[in-house]
Amino acid sequence: MWPAWAQRAHDELHSHGVDFTGGFGPGEIHACEQELGIRLPPELSTFLAVGVPVSERWARWAEGPSAVAEGARKWLDDAFTFDVRQNGYWHDHLGPRPATDEAAIEVALAAVHAAPMLVPIYAHRFLVTEPAAGPRPVLSVWQPTDATIYGQDLADYLHREFGITRPSWAADKVDEIPVWGDLLYIFGDPA
Repeated sequence: MWPAWAQRAHDELHSHGVDFTGGFGPGEIHACEQELGIRLPPELSTFLAVGVPVSERWARWAEGPSAVAEGARKWLDDAFTFDVRQNGYWHDHLGPRPATDEAAIEVALAAVHAAPMLVPIYAHRFLVTEPAAGPRPVLSVWQPTDATIYGQDLADYLHREFGITRPSWAADKVDEIPVWGDLLYIFGDPA
């Protein structure tokens, strides 16, 4: 199911101008997982096995997993720092808001760093890594107060973002997103 979808997605993306380099073999996938400290979602590892996107705005997998992790961390750190400092962002999940912006940023970033990793896909779109059994949605994270589900899973996301053929097995709805669902207000303000 996933290999045929991944090949078709690559073909359609390529026809839209996305460039690819050779795909990752099992050893490279394993090395990525070891370095990132997570198990890559199977739909992503299948996608990367067919070919690695190298066009502008795509996650920098061709540069290695540390570049991917660094890019994700920088984006999320900057987004949370901006919203805490400029927009007074705070969430009940973080506990009482510290008196200074700098202390509040430190608390917010500690929660972000402790949350399950978000794996960058394209620009400010991230695939969640939990729940492990899936489906795992793709989040659009511009800022914490401007975050939403942009695809119910990777296949649904590629359909929505790039018009790639949506397979019949793509998720229609995600029930929950551990930690990120609350932290990003994806489902509205907490009760």
